[in-house]
Amino acid sequence: MPDNNSKFNIAYDIDHKIYQYPDWRNYEIKYRPDIWWNNYDGIKAGIKLNGGYLRHHHLFDINFWINTKVMQTEEIRETDNYDNYSYRIKYNTNLDKISLHTRLNIESNFMAGLHSNKLAINKKGDKGRYQLSVNATSMYRQNSNYLIRKDWDLNRMNNRLNMHLKHNYKYKEGNGSLVIKLETSALSSDYNYSKICLENKYITKFKKLKINTRSFFQLGSGDNWAEESKLTLSGANSEEMMNSKFTRSEGLISSDYINYDYTLNYFHAS
Repeated sequence: MPDNNSKFNIAYDIDHKIYQYPDWRNYEIKYRPDIWWNNYDGIKAGIKLNGGYLRHHHLFDINFWINTKVMQTEEIRETDNYDNYSYRIKYNTNLDKISLHTRLNIESNFMAGLHSNKLAINKKGDKGRYQLSVNATSMYRQNSNYLIRKDWDLNRMNNRLNMHLKHNYKYKEGNGSLVIKLETSALSSDYNYSKICLENKYITKFKKLKINTRSFFQLGSGDNWAEESKLTLSGANSEEMMNSKFTRSEGLISSDYINYDYTLNYFHAS
């Protein structure tokens, strides 16, 4: 009850993508159309809903698309094997009554032939300088025709437990962040692997010049690795590429650009 009233007040409005102060009297829900396209689904016609109270309590973000096949690329072989629909659901809320600066995050997705789910607890400390995330992730791919890079096995569970620790820091010439990731296969997974990753990003300012630098280290072990989760020679792996609508399926980015050579006109996601 946002305003301590016996009635649960809900306000609906179009999402104009213009910043507005939150309404403390109502639980706000905003909506807008959402259109996208890729080679295999063609035009994806859908709707986006998001809402919450004071941008702090019971926040949600929902996308749902109907895949129309309209403007599907002519080179596609299995033209009718595309997914009829896609969705993405995100929910998070505070756990202030249990622990301050702690949030519960739940995600469920079915996009570009991949089912993925995630349950996470996130904790911030020392005025946001430290962030700890513990999560369980599950991925299951049923269709590989969407992929830009065909390195994902079908009908296999990739379940994993992850712990990520992030430290934001400042120094005289700029600022940066250090991230430590511990990830290991979980119950009911068809794979067996573990890895530790260290990533340091820092921004150095020199007069009007800004220099971005990244250092990365990964050590892993296991006798049965998921191809999509392996460290690639250059750029993001297939699992990481699913985080962007530009790279999760072939469309604006063609598989012809995913290659390695000494010449120009190649695309590397990161």
